[in-house]
Amino acid sequence: MDAQRALLDELMGASRDLGLEARARKRFWEKDVCKFYLAGLSPYKVLKAMRNYDRDNLESWLKHAYYNSLHESVPPEAIDLDSYTLDVAMKAQYDALADDAKAKYGYDKMLHDCLAALVRQCDRRAAAAAARLKEKEHAPGGEGEPRPLTKQLLEKLAALDERIKEKNEEAERLGDGGDVEESMRALGEADALRAEKRNLENEAVAAPEGKNFVVCTTTGEVIERAAATDEAWMASHIESADFQGWKLLRETCAALGARRGGRGPERHAPGYANGRGG
Repeated sequence: MDAQRALLDELMGASRDLGLEARARKRFWEKDVCKFYLAGLSPYKVLKAMRNYDRDNLESWLKHAYYNSLHESVPPEAIDLDSYTLDVAMKAQYDALADDAKAKYGYDKMLHDCLAALVRQCDRRAAAAAARLKEKEHAPGGEGEPRPLTKQLLEKLAALDERIKEKNEEAERLGDGGDVEESMRALGEADALRAEKRNLENEAVAAPEGKNFVVCTTTGEVIERAAATDEAWMASHIESADFQGWKLLRETCAALGARRGGRGPERHAPGYANGRGG
């Protein structure tokens, strides 16, 4: 029942149960509305969908990241992550603002600060796992050092996504115009781009160096060497909610951080309250 209600909240807006007058008065800056969701995504929703959410204690990571980025008045352990409402009606209200008006609220900076904290925590976990494996195996050269999912790699993946989208749209346009041969050519180019993207995504996992384990530097997970060299298993790992979720968080964090020449989004304007209020 809770899951069904959450789905209805997301599809129809959490304010759907309010009377017409109350819905008309509801504003996106109110305390219960998730400001991260307004800015682009809910980190809680992304991490909650991961298989290892409970095992990796991601709830604690989220509570501390929310506390610091939203400047909450209660301690991290007292934060109720489910109280941050994802309301499509409120997002539509916020999205209707001009960019300069949105910037006054500082929600993009809040999201960036939250994602940066989560990514740092994940990177620390990956580094710690790599160090443990290197110490445990006591071999010359040790475990292969994990390669971080760099800003350059993220930019390449984003560019490939855009090119794949363009090729698919080109193929559809050509097909609608009756040019089947050119449409098939465009689809073939889209497939080639997808293969290139898969190869780049594989670079996010440290290459095995004759040891028993490697560390995925996107998710921080320890992976058995046999699995890491199995193409089908790696394809499944890359398609998983864990990998795709962390990839989304990293890409969004990098895109926000690249604004204003790498200085990131601006803070809220004077007179606009930080945190959950508007």
